[in-house]
Amino acid sequence: MVSQDVYGGTYRVLTTLFRRWGLEVTFVDSSVPEQVEKAVRRNTRALYVETPSNPLLKITDLKAVVEIARRHGLLTIIDNTFMTPYLQRPLALGFDIVIHSATKFLGGHSDLIAGLVVTADEKTGKKLKFIQNAFGAILGPPGLLVAAPRDENLSGARGSSAGGSSEAGSLVEGTKRD
Repeated sequence: MVSQDVYGGTYRVLTTLFRRWGLEVTFVDSSVPEQVEKAVRRNTRALYVETPSNPLLKITDLKAVVEIARRHGLLTIIDNTFMTPYLQRPLALGFDIVIHSATKFLGGHSDLIAGLVVTADEKTGKKLKFIQNAFGAILGPPGLLVAAPRDENLSGARGSSAGGSSEAGSLVEGTKRD
């Protein structure tokens, strides 16, 4: 089940590529929890939302949809690109998987093409890491060098250490550049 107002790229991959693999998708107005509840079917396995949604900026009650998902044993996934972890913490609200497009607000300038996925538990993280490794979907040294200074700026603006890409950036600091 997926928010009916969802990023166009997400919509396209769900309705074309994934449909070829037999994945069925039900689109629902996730800003109305009663509609989410009514849309759950026997074969529903996960709930995927964006809030604010893209492009209409609809707001979903995250606690309400997590409660619905838990009642039905569904995996919960959220695209948190618009809010960033600075403004919204879906893991703390009970989500299983959080997706961010680092190209947008986290990257800040659209000169970085990257994304990240964070999981609530190690088992799910390991499953996603296997998929990432199988597809080779990693950020290479040039992307790390672009991301690292922003991470430092964000950590200073937040007043806390973000460490992740800074540590990764230090790993490539001595990398030979042509």
